[in-house]
Amino acid sequence: DETSNAIQIVPGSPDDIELGDIISYNSKDGDVIIHRVVEISEDDEGIFYIAKGDNNPRPDNEKIRFFQVRRITVGIIY
Repeated sequence: DETSNAIQIVPGSPDDIELGDIISYNSKDGDVIIHRVVEISEDDEGIFYIAKGDNNPRPDNEKIRFFQVRRITVGIIY
């Protein structure tokens, strides 16, 4: 909701991000996206997250690296 305010914290390490967390991250296009973490995995480049908007039918089409994550949402004020 555009009149809501998010309460967010800055994660200190990849271990601070858990499955189900709502994160804000810088997409590869430069946009700031706020979506929920639906997968945490690892590849040759390290840990990555897959996120999905709650109302979107499919997950976002990119692997999100820790350096892209700006904040974790811990509450929303309506």
